[in-house]
Amino acid sequence: MENNQETGGIYVLKCPITHSIVYIGQTVNFEVRKQKYNADYCHNLKMKLWIKKLAELDKTPIFEKYLLTDDQATKDRVERHLIRKHPYTFNIRGGGLYR
Repeated sequence: MENNQETGGIYVLKCPITHSIVYIGQTVNFEVRKQKYNADYCHNLKMKLWIKKLAELDKTPIFEKYLLTDDQATKDRVERHLIRKHPYTFNIRGGGLYR
């Protein structure tokens, strides 16, 4: 990165009611990804319906940074580990980028 400042890593989405983790993801830019979490952006149908239901209650998912790193291997490893640790999420894949 040009300014040598990490902007990406692993994040979790939490339910604003139960505070349980509902999704684990990775990004290269936390701010951009956070702004995209709404029902129109979401491709996962179950998560889309959940976000819409929250909106009806005037609530939004809690977006939390979990790990700050731009190292892809680290992001893949940590994301896979967290998805295995929290199996009842909206995650469809097992985590990590598939190349």
